[in-house]
Order: sequence, then C-alpha cells, then structure tokens
Amino acid sequence: MIKPEILAPAGSPQALIAAVRSGADAVYLGIKNLNARRSAENFDDEQLKEAVAYCHKHNVKVHLTLNTLVSDSELEKAQEAVQLACEAGVDAIIVQDIGIAELIHRTAPDMPLHASTQMSVQTAAGLKRLKRLGFTRAVLPRELSKEEIKKLCDNSPVELECFVHGALCMCVSGQCLFSAVLGSRSGNRGACAQPCRLPFSVENGTGHDLSLKDLSLIDYISEMAEMGVCSFKIEGRMKRPEYVAAAVKACRNSVDGVTDNALRDDLRSVFSRSGFTDGYYRNKLGYDMFGIRRKDDVTAASGVLKKLEKLYEKEKADTVVDFAFTALKGEPMSLAARAGAKNVFIEGEVPQLAMNKATTAEAVHNQLSKVGGTRFVCGDIDIGTDYTGTITLWDEDYTRSEPMASAQVSLSKAGTGEHGTVMSEGGWFTNVPLEHADWIVDPGLLDYDDLIWIDGDYENGDNAFHYDIYLRPWGLYWEDMDESGYPYRYTDWYLPLIDAGKSMPDAIGEDPSNDFNPHDSAPLTQTDAAASEMPGLSSLKLT
Repeated sequence: MIKPEILAPAGSPQALIAAVRSGADAVYLGIKNLNARRSAENFDDEQLKEAVAYCHKHNVKVHLTLNTLVSDSELEKAQEAVQLACEAGVDAIIVQDIGIAELIHRTAPDMPLHASTQMSVQTAAGLKRLKRLGFTRAVLPRELSKEEIKKLCDNSPVELECFVHGALCMCVSGQCLFSAVLGSRSGNRGACAQPCRLPFSVENGTGHDLSLKDLSLIDYISEMAEMGVCSFKIEGRMKRPEYVAAAVKACRNSVDGVTDNALRDDLRSVFSRSGFTDGYYRNKLGYDMFGIRRKDDVTAASGVLKKLEKLYEKEKADTVVDFAFTALKGEPMSLAARAGAKNVFIEGEVPQLAMNKATTAEAVHNQLSKVGGTRFVCGDIDIGTDYTGTITLWDEDYTRSEPMASAQVSLSKAGTGEHGTVMSEGGWFTNVPLEHADWIVDPGLLDYDDLIWIDGDYENGDNAFHYDIYLRPWGLYWEDMDESGYPYRYTDWYLPLIDAGKSMPDAIGEDPSNDFNPHDSAPLTQTDAAASEMPGLSSLKLT
C-alpha cells in the first residue's frame, strides 16, 4: 500500500502554515487569477515563492490550481502563471481546461499534471485518455461510491485522488451553471455564488433541497488507501486556518490509527451544515444527505477556535537531521549535518587537552540532540575521535578513600585487543592502545587490597584470547611485587598515566617515551621516587 498523502487546502498564507504544522503531506493553492476559488485570499507571485520554499523546507509538496476554463485572451496570463510555477518550484499543476494542459505540456513538459475533479473523469476509459494527454493524476468526482472507486483503482494508469472532507455541490463535480445563469458568476470561472444554499424546495422535501451537507470520509481513509487511492483531499480554500488545522489533524489521526473523538467534535463545531454525510460513498442516498448552516452551527465555532489554534501554534518537528562530529588530534574539529538531500559542514578549532573538566562524547551527544522547538527531529549522531595523546585518568583531589569502580575498559578491534575504550568519572576515552594492558583501568572489580584486577576471555569469530587487565595505582613507591612481576600494593592511590602507543614510564619524572616492562623491572624504591620529586600532575583528560 502506498503511503497515504494528506492534501490540504491553503487559501491564504495563514491557512498554509496551519496545514503544514498540523501534518499535511501536500497543499493546494491558487494565485490571484485563473483558479476556482477567486474569492479566497490566494497568493501573489512573491507569496507563492515563499510558500513553496516554506513547504519544501518541511517536506510538503505544493500543487498549484489553474483549474478554471480559460478564454483565448487569457492564454498569455496562463503561460505566465506556468512560468511562475516553474520558477517557484511547484510540484504539480491542477487543471480543468484541456487547452491549458496542452500549453503546460509544451512549455513545461516535466511539470506533473493533475486532472481537476471538474473534468468529471469517472470511467476507466477517461483515465486512460488522461494518461495519453500527459496527466499523472486524476481527482475523482465526489459523487462516486466505494465500489465505483475500487473499480477505477483496479484499472487506472494514473494516480487517483479523492476528496474526503468538505463541501459538496449539487451538480456532479461542480459542473454547474446555476450561479452563472442567476447572477453571471460562473463556478467554472472561480466565482460561484452558491445559490444552491438558498431555500429551493420540493414537495415533502427538506426546505433546502439543493443544499447538501459537507462530505466526510475521514473514517474510510485507510480503506480507500487499501483500494489504491494515493491522495486524500480536504476541500476548503475559503475556510479559516483553524478549520484547515482540525481537518488535517483528523485525517492524520485516521492514517495513523489514532481515535480522537473530541477533535472530531471540534471539526464539526468549526464548520458543518448540520453535520456531515458519507451517503455517496456508501451508496445510501436520501434526505439525510441535505443540510444547511443553522444558527447553532455558526455559533459553535467560537467555542473551539482558541483550542484549534494550538494545533498549529508551533513548528512541526518533521525533518530528521543526522549529525557527525569529529575531533582528531592536531586537526580542526568538524561537524556535519544532513537533513534529507541537504548537507552542511563546518570546521572549528583544533581540540585542546582539557586541564580541568573535559567535554565528553556524552556531552557532545546531548548538545546535538537538543533540537526542541525547531522543525528538526534528531536522528543518528556519530561522534568520531582519535585520542593519541597522554591521558590522565585521575583528578588532583582523587583520594584513596574514594571508590575506583567508576573506571572501566572495553575491548574493541575484533579479537586483537589492540585498542579499547576506557571510561572514568571524566567520561569516555576512545582508541586507547591495549598493548600495555597492565596499566589500563577496568573495574572488573575484584579488589585485592589496593589492587583492582580483571581477567576474562574475549571471543570474536575464530579469534579468541584471554586477557588480564590491572589497575596500577601510582604511588611514591611500591612495597613489593608478586613473583610474576606484577605490583600488588601501593601506599598512595593515583590512577596511571597512559601514553598512547608508548610504554609505561618507570617513574613519574621519567620520559614516557622510554620502554618499560614491569616483568623485567626492579621495584621502584621510596628513595627513587623521592628523587623524581613527584612533579605536580595536572588533571588532563581527553574525551
């Protein structure tokens, strides 16, 4: 099943914003002329460009209505409108006039063409003819039943769009001359005066026997999508933004399987003609399909407008953005962001070793994920580091009385033990070589006097090995060493220096570039340590 498209009316910039923020997938709108709702506010040239840019920023498509009959004298205006649509980046044009369709096909062959419901195409043969004329979608008449729609879906070579909420005309697909005859205001020229809402009646009728209730098929959207309908259209370019927001949200709830009876009540309150009808779709025709705007219908709106405004008072978070942050030694930090097809890349300064509290990977992740109040939803965050400097895993005020269980190591690089990740109170330190694992901290957490030690087996496919990882507290001296050469007791409690890629120094004051193997070294005496003068080690952390 194709993902259902919620297509919302945008008779004004305010209604457009309401539609986008309430969850519309697409909007349809008109310019100041040549559209079937000339009494709507509509959009001038600059407003159209701004509207398209705003919608595309939110991954919402824009369909332009050039859906009136056009006279020969208006062809130049029509061509200018097509050019404007192309310049603005409109996604499709809705047309009624075959001549306009041909003009668009010749001057903008890549522009998708949608056949307006006012073309009254309601047969498989008609849909096939539309395909030959270059149309990609047809808007079906509102008067079709479920069975008729299903049959067309099964035989259509073009996409099918159906109205699911909004006003119904008495004549099929709005092919009505009543307004033109009575008041010289043609519905096919965007100027219908709606005389059908007046009290024309027949014997034993309703008293307003040309005035239909508004259509509402919101409950059937999933069913229609299963049938093959791809777009679900809301009528209402003459309606206020609160109506648009309520209708869009109700349709979105239907697609998502959400039940919100209160919203349905609010939708009826903001606009209805004594309720709604699904008579055509269910093929249940009768008097209960007719209705007018009564006093209660009009006054009900005032009680819900403020509530419905909240549906679109904030930008909708609908654009996933992925981040990639990199901090490499000696190179500028960089941040890349990707949202859809758009990418942004910036560089900063070369990262410095932290003298006090380091910026951890977790802190970077938390900051990048703070996208609340924007249109973005945080996606993947990739943080890459290459810590190859000296890393101190202790604080100056770290004392023997404090627990050591806040430091741990995890192996990486499958089965080799060549690199790992160390975590202490200051955060994570990545890419630390495990070549000298005797000095890598891990809380595996067997505490033998002042020595913390862990061992275990690491397996990855065919690679397997046993590892022993020790905490080596750095002190003024060690009192003894076990028979295997491992120190096991210290009088002062510090965590070790780990110089990436280099051996552990024999004493604090010694050049860390010297190789050192505890298995070959004699114990460090108190005198030796004192001679090194115990330089003041700073709390230096890379994260």
